[in-house]
Amino acid sequence: MTSLGYIAGMKRLLKMLFGGLAVLIAILAILVAVRASEKVVVTKKPEAELNALIMATMGVSDRNAAAWDSFQVVIAEPKDLLDRSTKKAGGPEIAPAGWPEGSSWPFDFGDAVRKTVPEVVMALASESLATLRSSGYFDRLRQVRLGDTPVMLVNTGQASMFDFLLPELGRARVAARMNAYRMRHALNQGDEQEFLEAVRDNRFLAQIVSQEFLIGALVGYAVDATTLEQIRLAIMEHRLSPETLRSLDEIVRTCDPRSVMKFAVKAERIGQQDMIQRLFTDDGKGNGHIAPRPKLNSALGLTPEGTPTGIVATLASFVIADRKQNEAALDEFRDAGLACLAKGDAAGADLTFDSTLNKYPKFQYPYLYILAPALGKALSTAFAVESDVHATRLLIAIELYKHANGAAPATLDALVPAFFPSIPPDSISGKPWVYKVLPAPDEHGRRFLLYSVGTDGVDNAGTHAIEAKFRSAGSVGKDFVYNSPRE
Repeated sequence: MTSLGYIAGMKRLLKMLFGGLAVLIAILAILVAVRASEKVVVTKKPEAELNALIMATMGVSDRNAAAWDSFQVVIAEPKDLLDRSTKKAGGPEIAPAGWPEGSSWPFDFGDAVRKTVPEVVMALASESLATLRSSGYFDRLRQVRLGDTPVMLVNTGQASMFDFLLPELGRARVAARMNAYRMRHALNQGDEQEFLEAVRDNRFLAQIVSQEFLIGALVGYAVDATTLEQIRLAIMEHRLSPETLRSLDEIVRTCDPRSVMKFAVKAERIGQQDMIQRLFTDDGKGNGHIAPRPKLNSALGLTPEGTPTGIVATLASFVIADRKQNEAALDEFRDAGLACLAKGDAAGADLTFDSTLNKYPKFQYPYLYILAPALGKALSTAFAVESDVHATRLLIAIELYKHANGAAPATLDALVPAFFPSIPPDSISGKPWVYKVLPAPDEHGRRFLLYSVGTDGVDNAGTHAIEAKFRSAGSVGKDFVYNSPRE
């Protein structure tokens, strides 16, 4: 009887376990079915908010659509010209016979501003510049610059806001590199007015493309950095007139990398809202879960590749943080970026980001880890370009001081208050600039050095390297010299 009782007891226990398991499976099936039935709700609210932000930032109340169309047409002309030249030479795949090794093919105007340029490269650059000038291109570009402000408005239709095609960004970079060569060519011809016009045109390009999300801000920074470098090289290589120097200072003062990045962070936050509403369901109470059928398009790779769909997404919704949690994490990360802009410099920005990011498990917040690197890089670039701006203005002021006094100042403090109320900061290191008057001209003809000690914060006696502008392993032991010679 004891044995029979034991067996009966085990049967009852197994029956209870299987019954409980069946109930658990039924509950899980219901939960999965409920999650699978949740809907994605896409509204035009983020699009309207972004367009209002762009209009306010660009300082317009009424948008002239024709101005944007004209901008897109005019900035495409240099690239179209190079595309025709490339096709005429046999296509982009194989460089034509005799094309110098180490020079880009298809041809890039950036090669024509180097210290040493092969004759065939310089000839093509000069020919292209002459073609643009004879066609009236620079007059058309000036008319667009002096006309109504070109304003981009987003009209995504069914696509994600981050999948909105922005072809003008690539065209603007080609136009900017062309203008960089135009600057060099103008000064070699002794034409300071043409040099100034090229500088103004590039500043205009940077301002307009900067309204296009974070990627637009980065392209705008690249355009400004190119222009500022050419100004510094012009100061090294030519004796610019005081009038030209003062005009340059007026133009450079309009560069405000921090304001550009603040706008970009706000625009990305709105873009994030658009992405979230496509990736997550809407329960009608401000929350939701990763969607089984997300309404997104990954054409540009700006929305997460490999986003789970179907039953995989439904199961993942029990692991991935919900809509509210993802929005809160993304907002905290962007707020950390804005805080860095308000009081930080490049040397400390990455540390702030790391401490914020490490609070969130990667498996629960995958989208945060997808977006974080782009924002961190953009902030580092913003600080670097801001230092470009400040250093370029310092070099302009030093040249004006030399015109007035016959020699460079003994210290930067001599520029206060005639040129600055106080010396503008080095936003890379957060430390004072290093300014050294040399006892005799060096091999490059320099009578002084102006440099940042870089993100490692250590003065390495002017050991120049681009890595010094960015926080990386390669930046250790490097400085960034602002009156370095053409490379």
